Amino acid sequence: MEGGNNMMEQMMKMLQSGKVDLDTAIKNAMKNVDAVMMHYLENCLNCGGCAPACPFFAAGPEYSPVNKAEEVRKIYRKEMTIAGKILGRLVGAEKPKPEDMDRLMELAYACTNCGHCYYTCMVGIHSGKVVGLLKSILTSAGYVPTLLNMFEAVELHGMYKQIPGIMKIWNDALEEAQKKYGPIEFDKSFKGSTDKKPKVLFLAWISDAMMMRNGFIATIGILNKLKEAGLIDWTTWKVPEAFRAPISVVIGRSANAKKVLERVVKYIEAISPDYVLMMDGGYPYPVFRFEMYGVIKKTVGGKPKWKIVHLVEFLDDLMKEGKIGFEQADDPITWHDPCQLGRHSRVFEPPRDLLKAASSSYRDLPHNREMNFCCGGGGGIGCILREVRITMGQIVGMEIRIPPKEEEFERRVERNHLIAVRRKMEDVKKSGAKIVATACPACVETIARGVRHYGKEMGIEDVKVIHISEYLVDKLKVYTH
Repeated sequence: MEGGNNMMEQMMKMLQSGKVDLDTAIKNAMKNVDAVMMHYLENCLNCGGCAPACPFFAAGPEYSPVNKAEEVRKIYRKEMTIAGKILGRLVGAEKPKPEDMDRLMELAYACTNCGHCYYTCMVGIHSGKVVGLLKSILTSAGYVPTLLNMFEAVELHGMYKQIPGIMKIWNDALEEAQKKYGPIEFDKSFKGSTDKKPKVLFLAWISDAMMMRNGFIATIGILNKLKEAGLIDWTTWKVPEAFRAPISVVIGRSANAKKVLERVVKYIEAISPDYVLMMDGGYPYPVFRFEMYGVIKKTVGGKPKWKIVHLVEFLDDLMKEGKIGFEQADDPITWHDPCQLGRHSRVFEPPRDLLKAASSSYRDLPHNREMNFCCGGGGGIGCILREVRITMGQIVGMEIRIPPKEEEFERRVERNHLIAVRRKMEDVKKSGAKIVATACPACVETIARGVRHYGKEMGIEDVKVIHISEYLVDKLKVYTH
């Protein structure tokens, strides 16, 4: 697809045009050091107590949260402290050189920002946030994995709308959902509506249809069942305004993230729902729920009239109100807490309430809630694997080539990724669950990859990994009063 190649090259050049020299990248990043970040940078005891919490520590001690964050502390001391400016290495103050950047990139992409280190730290250091600062330096200086650069370009400039392979995945999933569960009213504005039923905008992403297709279709099925019973009115977009908004936050381009968020918020405001409902429990959820109010204020001129909720929260509320229930099975099923929905957003009980109602054999994983084991696929890590690069090349109709040095990086990421997910597989085995339900595409893909890799060795090859809506849709009972 020659046109596709030209389009991708053009978009990649547009992103690279914002590249700055390393010294400027460092200075720009240090401008974002606020009081909270200063605490993370200044007060670490370097005790290493957080190390076992990190999924990548098993791949090598260099990947411990303390060691990864220390690379940023060296920069901070050199750039922002008097002692560091004068004494340099004597006080652990040093700026990286160009030859250090590949090593730093490998460290940065061995962190999912899962937050587990924060929960285990006796003085409250969030090393994932510190590593995020490192990512922003790397990104500004042009050190970004090719595939993540491509994903960002596709979203930022709306390129996915012009790529037939991507839009086919979206449209085929919508068509299958409507054949199975009935019609969808697209882009329906609720402005001026006097209907007292809750008005719901299903904020679905291309990634939902691509990475959690069955869950995407099942979520539409749940919403249509609620609508048919007169409990809600709902709509979604015919053509999404983002691929998985905002991808830019994963690599640290905050200005680009704001552009995408503004585009999405304008669409939400035009629809004017009561609830903005998401099925993705990965990074988009806390970004929209907690972190984008500056964008909202700029876009809508004040506080929004709508509320961001996850599907599990919305259904749990309806169940507590006695409006829905579930046919109870006895499947041995468990819930994997996505780090962003769980630790970062503290949505722990709603999915468990739903699964306990739907199965008498629900059981928790040995490590759960705040102390849940991260699968190791977040922070963009699950997107920079060779199999993903090949698959995306097939979807967009072009071979996605990367330099030989990046191929080496890709292989190391894959190695570490499989090591990181092993402890999650051990937890699944100990639980005795045959179904792992979750709500994040990175978690679904990573845990399923872990089952494929370790399944025979651990005797868990028959374990299914699904989005929670897949399990709930056919068991849903709606009560009309």
